Amino acid sequence: MSDHAVDESTIFETPLVEVDLGLRSDATVYAKVEWFNLYAAPHGGGSVKSRIAKGMLDGAEARGDLEPGDTVIEPTSGNTGSEIARLASARGYDVEIVMPDNAAGGKVEAVRDAGAEIHFVDADLGYDAVIERAEELIAADPDAYY
Repeated sequence: MSDHAVDESTIFETPLVEVDLGLRSDATVYAKVEWFNLYAAPHGGGSVKSRIAKGMLDGAEARGDLEPGDTVIEPTSGNTGSEIARLASARGYDVEIVMPDNAAGGKVEAVRDAGAEIHFVDADLGYDAVIERAEELIAADPDAYY
């Protein structure tokens, strides 16, 4: 069991609220309270990328590409990687995130808080170098998912 519990049931349950725009119309306008995902986890830290990360992990598990004991490896510069780290860690996977060394401090902190190992790549080498490093890690680990 992971120390990084996440209530994934909230990811696709973003509430809608009726908005009164003061217009003379028979139309009803609703706004999606998207920031709800930001606070849905017991420890906070979700993002607007929750749906993407959940979909990627669900799909990989359904196809049999990701199984217990595997390591999730993801190149990222931000929110998608931190959400993959958060959700994959909560599901019990080891997670390794590859990021440029100039990634925003809050994004690095979110990945660390999720329990992922971070591999930094010199940002001056460009994002292709981040992807190449992730591919090297994949090649070295037969139980890795990318």
